[in-house]
Amino acid sequence: MSLEDEIKNLKDTINSLKNQLNSVENKVSELESKISGGGGGITTTKKEEPLAAPIPTAEPPRTSVITSNTQMVGATATVEKKHVIKQALPRGGATSQIKAKKGVYRCPQCDSDYYEEVEDKNKVLYVVGPGLNVYGKKLRCWNCGHEWPKPA
Repeated sequence: MSLEDEIKNLKDTINSLKNQLNSVENKVSELESKISGGGGGITTTKKEEPLAAPIPTAEPPRTSVITSNTQMVGATATVEKKHVIKQALPRGGATSQIKAKKGVYRCPQCDSDYYEEVEDKNKVLYVVGPGLNVYGKKLRCWNCGHEWPKPA
């Protein structure tokens, strides 16, 4: 197929598309004239109602309430970091004797600083007597339960 044939085919498709566009524009103008000319057989029986739910108005932010975690310094506010504990700490009974340490080490998984020191039964340091073993220590996170060896 030569270039002249391709050009001719493209011109034919352009002409056919222009004809289709003209016919659609004619239909649109006929419909617009019917609407502007009193309806022309089109009657509306429905009352116009909003299609969507009413849009709620936005409330202004409250500036008079200052929480205990914020301190106003000049025109800026600094927010203190809150410590979030996901696992409930034991309350009362024999478990109340266990205290969580805070602040020396951090959990490598969740970055929490609430942990307890437990004996590592896999790591026997030495035997004191028959049945009396001294074990190494490891740390257990109170937040996610992850256990990791205590650094020396």
